[in-house]
Amino acid sequence: MIKNLEQNNEITVIKNAHKPSLVMLIVLTLISIGPSGNLFLEITDGDYSRVFLLSLMSLPLLIFIGVIWTRYFYQMGKYKQELEDYMRDPSDYEW
Repeated sequence: MIKNLEQNNEITVIKNAHKPSLVMLIVLTLISIGPSGNLFLEITDGDYSRVFLLSLMSLPLLIFIGVIWTRYFYQMGKYKQELEDYMRDPSDYEW
């Protein structure tokens, strides 16, 4: 019983310590997609005065969005693999 509680506590520690945050990722995505949305609105309204500036801002930010989402999925895969390794043999797990 005590060993089971210790194992559950260790699993909770692993889950809380290493799980990537989705909230920060969503906030960064919403902030970074702003100039692209504004570019789209400027083009649809027919106002081309700031199109060049918005284009220069949008491209790097869209690349940034792709990078942070790719990094998130990579970290999530590592996180799931780490949990599987721990669940397979907790005594053999290296902290």
